[in-house]
Amino acid sequence: MEAGVRQMIRTRPLESSQVRLPSGRVLTVPTAEETLRIKGFLIVRRNQTRDYLGVAALADGYGIHDAAGVLARIDDYYADQHGGGRGVAAQLTRQLADPRPKDSSVTRQLDAYRNLGSRWTDWGEVRAVCAQLAAEMLEAEG
Repeated sequence: MEAGVRQMIRTRPLESSQVRLPSGRVLTVPTAEETLRIKGFLIVRRNQTRDYLGVAALADGYGIHDAAGVLARIDDYYADQHGGGRGVAAQLTRQLADPRPKDSSVTRQLDAYRNLGSRWTDWGEVRAVCAQLAAEMLEAEG
């Protein structure tokens, strides 16, 4: 393991629901809240543009306030192996407050990136939603 990198583990099983397809088959999928937690954890774990985009779009769709409440409690689902307390939530809040993805060159090419809706092709807009989410997470913790 790289020096200074903390290993994080899942402390609860994935929350899922079942969806019946038109064919009659049943598909098990993560709940909406779980999808948001997974993407939030991926920001902490891999720090890629696509994860910030996902969290911003999901939070916008769910409502920033509700999404912040879900993410503020992410430590109930993921634990920092090298410490206790609010490790994952605190790190996620810091990264959302000032997104600096490892693949920052992608942020300058969002207009050509994976058929995004026009709102999400502006990295400034993504950053603004992430910052608003971080601020709401801090309020939800208090």
